[in-house]
Amino acid sequence: QRPVVDRGQVTLHVIPPMVPPPTMIDGACVLWWADTAGIAKTDACTFRRDDQVQTSFPAIAIARYEDEASDCYLFLCDEEWETQNDTDHRSVDEARAFAESLYPGITNRWRAPAGSPSTALDRGPRRSL
Repeated sequence: QRPVVDRGQVTLHVIPPMVPPPTMIDGACVLWWADTAGIAKTDACTFRRDDQVQTSFPAIAIARYEDEASDCYLFLCDEEWETQNDTDHRSVDEARAFAESLYPGITNRWRAPAGSPSTALDRGPRRSL
């Protein structure tokens, strides 16, 4: 829930959880995704589509095309994971940093898709018992 002030009254709006993305968006393999609900987009970058300014995106994903071993993309998506805009980055870390500049606090929301190779990155080093 998040509070919304309307004419001096506070109303709580329930934000439904975002459905996880498909494994592929626009032909690229999804490595990480995040729900932006409750985070206001900053003015760090202005996005346009069909000459209209895009003010917010419900979800974002970092993805990589199989034929591009190094570059990855930050997809700015609607509720159904349709890409509304995107940015190209040299690394996942660079894409994450840019996403953080757009949506402060998004760093804590990144999730790897179930069964994704990026899931292994969250496990950390193995320890012997």
